[in-house]
Amino acid sequence: MKEAGKVGEAVAVSCGPKQAQETIKTALAMGADRGVHIQVDDVAALQPLTVAKLLAKVAQAEDASLVFLGKQAIDDDANQTAQMLAGLLDWPQVSCPHPSSYPRFLPPPPGLY
Repeated sequence: MKEAGKVGEAVAVSCGPKQAQETIKTALAMGADRGVHIQVDDVAALQPLTVAKLLAKVAQAEDASLVFLGKQAIDDDANQTAQMLAGLLDWPQVSCPHPSSYPRFLPPPPGLY
């Protein structure tokens, strides 16, 4: 989306212990402009609502207009954080988009389908 001129800046965010910085480094290597690491050493505290609240604060502080989240977490596979984040921000949200929905909204990110 950046290459197509549709996004001015991509900011990668990860919550977790120091090791979560590796996720930020990967995102930067893939083209993110900046990374934000929210240090949380008690990973048991990172439940979907807690993460959604943290991400909402970052989205508001960064004046974000679009947020992408992954479908799954590697620990609990809850698929709840994105929906909770949308609710907290009072934003519309799309979950599990199908390629046919992209012509109406945005071009699919490279490699998505």
